[in-house]
Amino acid sequence: MAASVALVDLGETVDLARVAATDHLDPERRAELGQVLTPHFVAKLMADRLSLHRSSIRLLDPGAGIGSLTAAVVERILQSDQRPTSLHVDAFEIDSTLAVHLDDTLELCARHLAGIGVYFSHVIHRTDFISDASLALRDDLFTGERQRYDAAILNPPYRKIATDSVERRHLEGVGLPVVNLYTAFLGLVVKLLAEDGELVAITPRSFCNGPYHAPFRRFFLDEMAIKSMHVFESRKAAFNEADVLQENVVIHAVKTRIKPQTVTIFTSSGQSEDMVAYHETLYDKIVLPDDAQRFIRIVEDSVDDEIQQQLQALPSRLDHLGLSASTGRVVDFRAADLLQAELNA
Repeated sequence: MAASVALVDLGETVDLARVAATDHLDPERRAELGQVLTPHFVAKLMADRLSLHRSSIRLLDPGAGIGSLTAAVVERILQSDQRPTSLHVDAFEIDSTLAVHLDDTLELCARHLAGIGVYFSHVIHRTDFISDASLALRDDLFTGERQRYDAAILNPPYRKIATDSVERRHLEGVGLPVVNLYTAFLGLVVKLLAEDGELVAITPRSFCNGPYHAPFRRFFLDEMAIKSMHVFESRKAAFNEADVLQENVVIHAVKTRIKPQTVTIFTSSGQSEDMVAYHETLYDKIVLPDDAQRFIRIVEDSVDDEIQQQLQALPSRLDHLGLSASTGRVVDFRAADLLQAELNA
């Protein structure tokens, strides 16, 4: 009974701190850093994807905010029958306001884990994750001594990277072909994971297709095997408190070149406590073996499976016919003044 009370107290306490911290963030600074803090129900959904079967775990939480994701992992350990003997967390947070809350969260995690006999240690890095990780990876080329992470959980910032920025130079120095902060964080995490290490991240789903993110997809899919993806029915659902309009996906992947036979696709409305549906599909339907673009196709249900099968049976493709398609330029909410209430009105 005590363990269940501790579980509720930890999640609720951290989420209340998240709401309070969000109210005090400077809007301009928040936009500059691409900050959107993770609600508790999303953090819990993400932590549930991690296996956490090792006896000793090194966890990376880059762009940690107030520590909601690490707290969700600790909740997971508190309610698990198979617990590690130790958990070490490296948490990166450059915003000094959030770092104060992060310190409180990690101390709270330490107390809860001490109560069940799990040793907890942590380091808060109040530095820029991109520059710090890039420098560490470059040092690895010469020493090879850096200890890798068993797991990573992240809600990375979202903002384009300027071609002449310091960030771009850091990333090019470690061979990462990325154009946005969120793919930069993902790419660095992949490089910092140990073999068979796992990551779970919530990101925009824009990296899944199109030429813009093609170099990143090739890198990611060469290094990682997708185990599951979770999509939300509404673009506002996952971060509705922050009024973020973005199609998000939670991706769980393992660092291995051995691909699984199947991938599980979870779907939900994105509301707390809502029902989660799932569909298992072949890995080769998510990433087609002969696709040079390495698109990631999110097959949500059996209907999607059937549609994809019919499309693949077509005798020709658009490029074979000398045709191309352009998407995303006109959507209903951007052209409301042109819509008609009645067809042919």
